Amino acid sequence: MRHFFLQKLNDLRSNGIFKFSKTTYGLIGKYLNEILSILNTSDMNDFYSVKSVIILSQTFYIINNENDNNNKVYLQKEIQVHPLFKSTKFWKEFIEHSIEEEIGTSKLGNKGKATANNCKIDNVVFAQLVPLSDNMVEFGVPLNQIKEIIGPLIDKYSIQQVQKDMFKAIGLTEEQAQ
Repeated sequence: MRHFFLQKLNDLRSNGIFKFSKTTYGLIGKYLNEILSILNTSDMNDFYSVKSVIILSQTFYIINNENDNNNKVYLQKEIQVHPLFKSTKFWKEFIEHSIEEEIGTSKLGNKGKATANNCKIDNVVFAQLVPLSDNMVEFGVPLNQIKEIIGPLIDKYSIQQVQKDMFKAIGLTEEQAQ
């Protein structure tokens, strides 16, 4: 049932429908939290649903003040306090899964075979770490917790120095930018 619900929300998104009434916003926010609770009590292998919930929560909104179109409140506000998003274990596994999924999708899974392949993997890893780091910030994960999650992944995948320097510059790794 949750996959059907998430697919229908994604259909709205694909059709350019982003604004909800306050009643719809509240009901959908409640249901997204229920979906997360089901996933939170499982073995957390359903990362596709979590990824969908995150994307959808950053897509749909209400307007708090009808006279001010810039006063959007996204569904993310309704779910960001969910315990799942406070869990270091969740974020580590979620990011690792996203990276591995993207490497597999890119057909770059034979890490270590060729330098060109490794460079492409570095770029794929970096391209996953940047928005997922931003998601953690937006979901209220403390900076020290983000560093704890991102640092080992940067080391594990041996991303390029210029990419490491970008993370240093914005304070997402322990080392300071030079």
